[in-house]
Amino acid sequence: WFVEVCRRNSDFFYFFFIQEHFLRYATTMHGRYAPMWFFIPILIVGFFPWAGLLPGAIGSAIPLPLRTVGREKRNELFLILWFGVILVFFSISSSKLIPYIVPAAPPLAILMGRYLVRCIDEENAKKTGRFLLWNSLLLFPFIGALLVYPFFNDRIAAGHLLPYSLPIAAVLILFVFSGWHSFIRRDFKRLALFLCVLSFANMFAFSRVFLLYDSLLTARELAGRIAEIRNDGDIVVQFANYDQGLPFYLKQRIVLVNYMGELEFGALQEADPSWFIDGKGLAELWTGDRRVILVVNSDHKEYVAQQTGLSLPEPSAETAKRLVFVNRKE
Repeated sequence: WFVEVCRRNSDFFYFFFIQEHFLRYATTMHGRYAPMWFFIPILIVGFFPWAGLLPGAIGSAIPLPLRTVGREKRNELFLILWFGVILVFFSISSSKLIPYIVPAAPPLAILMGRYLVRCIDEENAKKTGRFLLWNSLLLFPFIGALLVYPFFNDRIAAGHLLPYSLPIAAVLILFVFSGWHSFIRRDFKRLALFLCVLSFANMFAFSRVFLLYDSLLTARELAGRIAEIRNDGDIVVQFANYDQGLPFYLKQRIVLVNYMGELEFGALQEADPSWFIDGKGLAELWTGDRRVILVVNSDHKEYVAQQTGLSLPEPSAETAKRLVFVNRKE
């Protein structure tokens, strides 16, 4: 498939293989720069509520003394290398996104599971106590943030956010205290059982956050407001942004103004240049014969005027993040 695409499009090889792989890795051209330690907190938070197992799991997997590397703990060494090579490779990269580190999760999860099994089977109070202590140190600040953040953020009302954060905080509090309760009683089997059950509960409690996140990102409400004022033949335009759900919900392709981003390569292949225009093109379209519906970020009204020289009317519709203008009512 790649060979055929490259044969038909001579510039695809450079775009896909050079720009989107080598240059993405070696340069900051895509604006995804983050410090080398970026993935460390991502991994720690990603393994909640078991993150307290990480120090013991990694430490116990490293062959000591180092001269025994390759002869002892070969399985553990394989898992450490699996995790470590991925972590180092993407930490060095000049372009970082959270999903890049996902392939490093399976070997760490296996190491942590093996370590937990040893702690329980051996009824090792020292190792289990360290796990619970690390877990407490990591989880309590996170629990505190879940309880406090809804009242201090300026994006979502506390009453809307608390139904999502409180269940997670409650499960994590139970996770910490049930672990210590079973440990004090030296009931290692019950400790493992309770923590596994609460871990599943945490997974379901946390999965609800994606429903909230979805409601914040969806273009469905915006599309509904546009549909109420749209007539057949109207052109829908978005300025300096691209809500990718809009064409889906409107069943209509939209014109993009002063926006390329990662669409640049495809835009350059577009036979009709009217789908990707600049401020001057918007001014011509706005004052032309067609009815135009313009979607703008809530704080970009003055910016549109600077870029186009247009004096926009009062919004015909709006959402929390977008304003919708029409160049003529009907």
